[in-house]
Amino acid sequence: NLHKGEKFVSNYFGLNYEGITSNYIDWGVYFKGGHEKGLVNFFKKHISMVDYFIDIGSNSGTVSLPFLNEKNIKIICFEPLQYNYKKLINNFKINNGLEKHSFHNIALSNKITFVKIFYSETDENPGFASIDNFYNLKNLKEEEVKTNSLDNMYNFRNKKIIIKIDVEGYEDRVINGAINILKENQVIMY
Repeated sequence: NLHKGEKFVSNYFGLNYEGITSNYIDWGVYFKGGHEKGLVNFFKKHISMVDYFIDIGSNSGTVSLPFLNEKNIKIICFEPLQYNYKKLINNFKINNGLEKHSFHNIALSNKITFVKIFYSETDENPGFASIDNFYNLKNLKEEEVKTNSLDNMYNFRNKKIIIKIDVEGYEDRVINGAINILKENQVIMY
């Protein structure tokens, strides 16, 4: 059960990270300092050269949180699943990072609509939540979420941007909804 573990606060790249040991993403922070340390360290090499860090499929913030205190950078997070979004907001809040950055509780796509996102509370990895039920999870629950495109929401030109996308099989629609951003800016995309 996703909610049955021990709650903890851990040092994560010099910041506080609040989690629960029954959550796979949190477990990785608690025991290994994060499952995506390599990706965070790669971004750290480039972060001082960018204006925006856009985290699409933010989950609890394990990729974007380490850049919270970088000067002259704005973090923009997108996380549609309520469970993950609450954790994301909390992890930025306990580090005094809500004011400077932007958080959206929606799914990015190539159009404005409503879709269902499927997830399981009996699976330890809430990162497996997907709009297309990409992983064929068992004991499914669903949440209706709004979608929008990055191009509809932001109009950046001549900016340096890192975009991280982790949306469990929905990447093509996210990219199709960000064509103008990709064409009009210098982008590192993962």
